[in-house]
Amino acid sequence: MVIFEDLIIDVLALPNGEYFILDEDELPEPFETFEKGYAKGALETLLSSMDDVLTQTIAESESIYNHKRFIPLLEKG
Repeated sequence: MVIFEDLIIDVLALPNGEYFILDEDELPEPFETFEKGYAKGALETLLSSMDDVLTQTIAESESIYNHKRFIPLLEKG
């Protein structure tokens, strides 16, 4: 089961460290000025610590989910 929460801007992070920024085109105004720049600042903070966040997330979820069965699907891309 995959669970996610749809936020203003979503970040899809893969176990190999690659990530994609999603939904930026759905904002009602330019990202730089949206929410007075707060959303952009929050995204920059997240991206600057992405390695740590991803490492911690993978470590915490390994006991819950069997990632190995998804690896072939991720490697096809």
